[in-house]
Amino acid sequence: MVLGPMVAGIAVIALFLYMEYRSDHPSFDVSLFRNRGYAISIAAVSLSFFALTGITFTLPFYLQILRGFDTLTAGLCFIPFAVGQLLAAPRSATTVARFGYRAVMTSGLVIVAFALTSLVFVQIDTPLWLLLGVFFLFGLGMGLVIAPASTVMQNVLPLARAGAGSAVQNTVRQVGGALGVAIVGTVLATQYAANLAASSTELPDDASQALPEGAFAAASESIVATQQVLTSAAESGVPAAVIDSLTAIAYADFLAASHVTSVISASVVVIAALIVGFGLPHIPVPTKSEPSADKSRESEA
Repeated sequence: MVLGPMVAGIAVIALFLYMEYRSDHPSFDVSLFRNRGYAISIAAVSLSFFALTGITFTLPFYLQILRGFDTLTAGLCFIPFAVGQLLAAPRSATTVARFGYRAVMTSGLVIVAFALTSLVFVQIDTPLWLLLGVFFLFGLGMGLVIAPASTVMQNVLPLARAGAGSAVQNTVRQVGGALGVAIVGTVLATQYAANLAASSTELPDDASQALPEGAFAAASESIVATQQVLTSAAESGVPAAVIDSLTAIAYADFLAASHVTSVISASVVVIAALIVGFGLPHIPVPTKSEPSADKSRESEA
C-alpha cells in the first residue's frame, strides 16, 4: 500500500527530469549534473539532509514519549546540534584550505555516520549527557559537510550559471529532506506496528484480556496512539501493573523500530561518504587574490 505511491512518485520525478533535460528553456537545469564536482557535492548535501530530517523526525517521539520530557525540554536537547554546526561551519574554510574539500567533507560525513550509528545503542535509560554528546557530534559533522559542499557547488560552475546552480541545489536539498521524513517515518511506523503485533501474541492472558477488542490495532498506528490507548485503559480501571507492563513492551518495540531507522540513516550517510571520498575531484581552494575558481569551473564542466 505504501510502496505503490513511492514508486509512482519516483516515476513522476524521473519523467519531470527527462522533460527538463529535453527542454530548451528548463526551469530545472539537469545539465548542471554533468559537472562532477557539483553533482557529488549536491549528492552529499542531499543525503545528509535525508538523514538529518529523518532522525529529527524520530527523536522527538523518543524524547517526549519514552523519556517523558515536555516539548520545551525536548527542543532544548537539540541545542548541542546547533552548537556543533556553529563551531564547525565557520572554521571549515580554514580546514579546507589546509586539507582540501574531499578530506574535510568526507571526515564530516564519517562523523555524522558515527553519531547516527551511536543512536542504535540508545536505550530509555541512556544518560542524557551522552545523548547530547551524540547530538553535538552530529552537528559538528554536518558543519564540515554543508558549508564546504555549498562552496564547491558555487565555485565549480561558470559565473553565468551560479544562480541556476543555487536554485537546483536548494530544490534537490529540500527533496532530500522531504524524502527523509517520508521514508524514515514510514519505516518507523511500519516496523513499530510489526513489533507490536509480534509482542501482542506473547502477552499473558491477564494483559491481553484487559484491553478492549481492537485496542492493539489502534495502538499500532503510532507510539502516540499507543499512549492514548493505554491512558484510556487506565481510566477505565485496568490495573496499574498491567498498564506498566504494556507500556514497557510498547516502548521497547518503538525503540527497536527507531534503531532500524538509525541504521538506515547511517547507511545513507556512509554511501555519501564513499561517493565524496572516491568521486570528488581535486578542486583548488580560492584565495583572496582569486575571487573565483574559473579554472576548476571550466575543467569540471
